[in-house]
Amino acid sequence: MDTKLNFLNLCDTLPTPSVLLFQHGSGGAGELAVAWKVIRNCGPGWRHPFVFSSAPTLDLSDAFGNHLAPLAAPNGSAFELRPLTCGRQLGRAAGAGHSDEVSVRNGMPRGAYHANLYSAGLLLAASSGLAPGAKAVFKFHPSLWIGVVDQAREGAVLAPAEVCPDSVEMSLRGLASADLVMRDADDEDGPGYRFTLENIERF
Repeated sequence: MDTKLNFLNLCDTLPTPSVLLFQHGSGGAGELAVAWKVIRNCGPGWRHPFVFSSAPTLDLSDAFGNHLAPLAAPNGSAFELRPLTCGRQLGRAAGAGHSDEVSVRNGMPRGAYHANLYSAGLLLAASSGLAPGAKAVFKFHPSLWIGVVDQAREGAVLAPAEVCPDSVEMSLRGLASADLVMRDADDEDGPGYRFTLENIERF
């Protein structure tokens, strides 16, 4: 299901900070934190609507920037990349995966690939260097982390220094829609911000 969110800036602080939304990687080795959404120049009193989908999709890409067609990847999905007489195919793996995970195995005899997980068409998580016989595992959570950031590019892998130390987790479980409100926080060391979910509607 989709959660409709309205980011609302109720701060008085200028200049307006950029806001980063992402998920913390928890699927294991190789999983990379990605800047899922970056909201820029949303001034005081302005809002930015967006959607977070709990029905992710998954694809594979290679070192040349080529992508296989994305597949629906709800929790519990397990995929495998297999060789064809001519080419390769991403399909369902035999057996079911863990109920809280999405996994993909590289069943090709050679070549490494990147596994990419998307929410609402935006890259949410990635796992690089998927070697023959290796498996990438994603734990997809109905939540987002939010914080302010100096520089981040949507869809880019986040360096450790770019993952906001003061970011907070917002649970979206059961939410049909909500306002995601940013306000000034009392901080003697400089500008600070706090985030709350308001005007919540549940499924």
